[in-house]
Amino acid sequence: WFRKVQAAENRKEMRDEIAWVIDYITQNLQKKISCETMANMVNMNAAYFSRLFKKETGESFSDYLSRIRVERATMLLKHSSLSVEEITERVGLSNMHYFYRM
Repeated sequence: WFRKVQAAENRKEMRDEIAWVIDYITQNLQKKISCETMANMVNMNAAYFSRLFKKETGESFSDYLSRIRVERATMLLKHSSLSVEEITERVGLSNMHYFYRM
């Protein structure tokens, strides 16, 4: 609960484009998401978006996306009866071997 409140507070202090991308990731984790596609969605150059994302969040885009996927997978492993294959799909990873390494 505290982490959700803290994340919401942090989003208030971010640029709207970055907050929008974070919300999009949270709601669409099962989809293919890349730095380039997110940059295009907010009408930014990918290199600029990448620098801005890191400045606003303190994490690179890929590190952030990986962390969110692992956190969601961990929650699903603990609190659902889904198979590892189903969880892998729900967090947007197409390769189970990569999921195991993460």
